[in-house]
Amino acid sequence: SIAKVGGVEMHVPTRTIHWTAETFRIHDTTPQEYTPNLDEGFALYLPGSRERITEALRRAMETGEVFDIELEKYTFKGRRIDVRTTCTSHFENGKLVRLTGIYQDITERKQAERRHQHHNRILEMLIAKVPLPEILKTITSDVEKLLPDCMCSIMLLDGDGQHLHSGAAHSLPDFFLKAIDCLPVGAGMGVCGSAAFFRHRVIIPDVHSHPWTIAFSDLAREAGIDACWSQPVFSAQGQVLGTFALYIKDSRNPDDYEINLIESEARLTSLAIEQ
Repeated sequence: SIAKVGGVEMHVPTRTIHWTAETFRIHDTTPQEYTPNLDEGFALYLPGSRERITEALRRAMETGEVFDIELEKYTFKGRRIDVRTTCTSHFENGKLVRLTGIYQDITERKQAERRHQHHNRILEMLIAKVPLPEILKTITSDVEKLLPDCMCSIMLLDGDGQHLHSGAAHSLPDFFLKAIDCLPVGAGMGVCGSAAFFRHRVIIPDVHSHPWTIAFSDLAREAGIDACWSQPVFSAQGQVLGTFALYIKDSRNPDDYEINLIESEARLTSLAIEQ
């Protein structure tokens, strides 16, 4: 359990599947809530991973071929996780009767690997003197891959220090970007305007009820946004350069990993702006 490793066993003739307690925990469910079966199990995997596990299990059931692969999938609570799964074949009288293996939650390791690759990609772009708009666009695109339920934007402070303009956004709709462009810096001026004004991170878990964002509620609902978190971007001298923001598709606060990511990406954005 400490290593987040659970077991799985399938009786091949009946395709009956048994999970251990840790495997249920990894998938955010219980034996009372869910009975493992192949079809529903396949549906939890992301495209690409789904095809890989389907083919691996087909070969295992037809030939007894073993496998040890890393895949991406969703839990029953909609969390996106990375798992390592293995399979060993068991024969009786020359016939395949059982498949046994493990499920290991390797999400933390894979997240760290992806962040390392992302940071290296941005640093290589900085060294190559890639234009700022392309670097900022890559930051937002990479972050949305790290946090698939988020949309990312970077806003830049204009010359008068009073307004924020869109610097980059990967998947936020154009109508939303146009509406928040030239956003005044000030207390209660949305999430980013407030973050730039107060010079600290602003977390709004429900944009439809908070007084700072309720004016944007209809716009946010149309864009599929329920929460927003914004971090000021500072220069080396401590001046506000802009904001780094995540727009979330459900109402919630960030977890520790997401807070760390927001802070890290704001620093990376600062490096890009000041190159």
